[in-house]
Amino acid sequence: MQELITFKAYNALIESHDFSNLTPYHSYSSDDGHAVDVHVFRNGEHKTAIFHNKSLDAITKIVAFPHTSNLSKEELMHAGKEVEQDKLNESVEFIQEKMQTVTPSAGEPPTKLDNDPAGKIAEIHLYKELVNNRHSQTGTFGSKEHKTELKQHDDELNKITKGQDQNQVAIRAAHGKAMAAAVIKHVEEHHPGATITRVGRTSKDGDIGRFTKGVHTDGQENPSDVTLELTHSDVEQSYLGVSAKSTGKTSGNITAKNPGVAGQDEFLSGGPATRKSEANKIAMAGKEKVLKKFKMDHLPARSKTGDSIHARVTDPDPKTGKPVVNALGKKMNVDFKENNEETARELQKQLEHLMSKGAKGHQHIGQWLHNNLVSDKGMTWIKATGHGKDLKKIHAVVKHGSESPLGAIFKHKDTRYVIHRSGSAVSIHRVEKDGKPTMLVRVATKPNSHGAYSSQMYNFTPASGF
Repeated sequence: MQELITFKAYNALIESHDFSNLTPYHSYSSDDGHAVDVHVFRNGEHKTAIFHNKSLDAITKIVAFPHTSNLSKEELMHAGKEVEQDKLNESVEFIQEKMQTVTPSAGEPPTKLDNDPAGKIAEIHLYKELVNNRHSQTGTFGSKEHKTELKQHDDELNKITKGQDQNQVAIRAAHGKAMAAAVIKHVEEHHPGATITRVGRTSKDGDIGRFTKGVHTDGQENPSDVTLELTHSDVEQSYLGVSAKSTGKTSGNITAKNPGVAGQDEFLSGGPATRKSEANKIAMAGKEKVLKKFKMDHLPARSKTGDSIHARVTDPDPKTGKPVVNALGKKMNVDFKENNEETARELQKQLEHLMSKGAKGHQHIGQWLHNNLVSDKGMTWIKATGHGKDLKKIHAVVKHGSESPLGAIFKHKDTRYVIHRSGSAVSIHRVEKDGKPTMLVRVATKPNSHGAYSSQMYNFTPASGF
């Protein structure tokens, strides 16, 4: 653990994000070559780890964990690491999560905690901890006002947890508390001098508008489950949403955007482009070729009553009852892999064409990436995820949501890109001053729905340093 520093020095650190005088708790190079320093601080009942991406000079992740958690440096490093949807679908933990079970000890029946109550328990504890923190800061902790503010949520919590396995309830409660600690640290780091003056639960349509008194009117497109009202040193107010998730997995948020190829063709063919992107045309032609080879070109993608592509290439999983790709589907996937590669090759050609158009072409690529990975509209929000199914491994990860550090890179008029393709994935790098590339985004091509092949889409995944 790092040595303690004075409150004044800590505040100065928050203001400047200058960690040069501190020895990091851990340093590593991400899978995409980003140099990252991890600085760990003690904060009440939790420790918080700040991940400073030195390659981009940005704080890209904050992890909070109770003092009782014995996370290794390796586990801390991989906390909240993005994983591809296909890999997640194939993982044992994902199947266990979907079965809503936790692996039991020998001789014990499996305990169950449905996904909806699990998420609600974590969300309510996140809310409660943020409210507790606000009252602690104002000296009103334990007051009538404080108890009144929590009563409705305590009643809901009692109703949800009645009859549930108390060990599982405790784990989800710990997720919520760890998420709150990470959110508070995020506010300190990214909104220095601000205080949390109100907290609201805003997962239902219209909640954000009511809580912000009409300042923001975001609908369901804003994923904020909890919203904070922040009062700044200049007495101005702002709002910050928190999209909260709770999972038994130790890592693996699914956050990459998956837009259809057709709409992306239209944008990439605009601006300074003089070449028309035909990725969707190539993808659809390849799809028809594969379906014809397997004599399925006459079938609909899905059907509730009759024959369909999906029905032929999937079988129900004997444990979960959910459809999984069968032997025929796996044979088709080999052919679709070639189709994905052809689609990715066309994307590579179009991006390189834009790059040949000079500054305007690079700016158009930046706008394309910004459109798919960053949101400038509506209320600002962050992502908070509680992880771990063992109380000794509990931790929470907070990452940027609508205001990713990537946004400034994509918008900067002098950002220059270089493209690399490997198989069905195109990686996009920023060219640094010394000419070296820094990985930013990976864009993979894949069918829209596993086992139906109704259309082609791009899977946008930020570099592992984000």
